[in-house]
Order: sequence, then structure tokens, then C-alpha cells
Amino acid sequence: MTESRSNFRNRLEWLLVLAFLGPVLLMPRRLALWAMRSFGDLAYLLLRSRRARTCELVRERLGVDGPRSRVIVRGAFRTMSLNLIEPLLLHRQLRSKPLEALVKIEGVEHALALQEQGRGMMLATAHLGAWECLAHVCRLCLAQPWAVARPLDNPLLEKLVVRYRMGGLAGTLEKEGSGLPMARLFRKGAVVLLVLDQNAGRKSVLMDFLGAPSRQHKVSGV
Repeated sequence: MTESRSNFRNRLEWLLVLAFLGPVLLMPRRLALWAMRSFGDLAYLLLRSRRARTCELVRERLGVDGPRSRVIVRGAFRTMSLNLIEPLLLHRQLRSKPLEALVKIEGVEHALALQEQGRGMMLATAHLGAWECLAHVCRLCLAQPWAVARPLDNPLLEKLVVRYRMGGLAGTLEKEGSGLPMARLFRKGAVVLLVLDQNAGRKSVLMDFLGAPSRQHKVSGV
């Protein structure tokens, strides 16, 4: 019975995402961004327990008052919603405009120098801004990159995410046990993307993050 309910939930979530994102992707860019910001606001209002817990953490870790914490958390909800659509909108815009007209890129000459030497590289970032767009930018400026990622709990949504990410990625590596495959890719001169601000799992280093213990990737402490 639990498995049946789980399958039902997976399919329901998948259908809801398709029903929502489908029309949004047909909208003009400004209208699509407005729709996703509104969706983030709606999630902020409906997910009360998640909102309350996040606001509490923001107050404790950043030392801000209640009103300021709510502004920060609402912005975070909006950002996560925008991350769903921005890579797809960028891919659509690249059909008519060059990359330089859409994003500002700084420091790419350092990566190009490594690439000319045949050396692999890791591009580390965090869940800030349009981080999902990095794969598309990297593909056009350097080479089609690989990424380290944890599969989504919903396998149907995971297939959907993999399908649209593959427009910018050469492939993905599982977060657990990715060290050796990553080293092999570096020997081939490949580019690997890693988002560091997430739980690094059992094989990690326990470090202080904003006054609380946090499991970080070992590369974070280098």
C-alpha cells in the first residue's frame, strides 16, 4: 500500500510540474519570470512549517530581526522558483542572441589557459542566483561539463530534470563515491561542476558554518 501511494504521489507531482511549466515556457520571458516569482510567493505562503523553520534559522545564523528574516526567506523561495525556468529561458534566447548579450562573464581567460594545457578543472559554486545556467555558459565558453548531483526523490521528475540538463551537460556523477570518476575526467581534461553548499554525506568533513556544525565536501577546506 505504501509503494502504491508513493507511485501515486510521484505521478501527481510529475503531472503538476508539467501542467505548470508547460504554459510558462510558452510565455514571453518577462511574463514567465513574473509567473515563477508569483509561484515562489505562493509556496512561501502555503508551506508554513518550512517557512517558519527557515525564518528561525535565518534569525539565529544571520542575527537579523523577524521582518528582515521574512524578506530574506521570501526572496529565497522566489530564487528557487526562478531556478526552475531560467536555464530553459536562456536556452531559448540563445537561438536568437549571442551569449555575450545575455550574461556577463568574467575571468574565463583563466579557465581557457588551463584548457589549452589539457588540464581538467572543477568549477565550484553554490545555490545562489541562476546557478543552473552555469552548465549552458560553460558549454559555450569552454566545453560541455559534467556535474556532481544527487538524484531527486521522485524518479519521474529526475528523468525530466536530466532531460533538460543534458542540453548543457555531458553527464552527471553520483554525489556518493564520485571521487575516482572525477579524477579520471580531470585526466582527460574535462570540466566538472560542483555545488558545495549541501550536505556532503558520510565521507565528509565536519566544519562550522554560521555557528552550526555542517558536513562539508573535503575540497571545501582546501
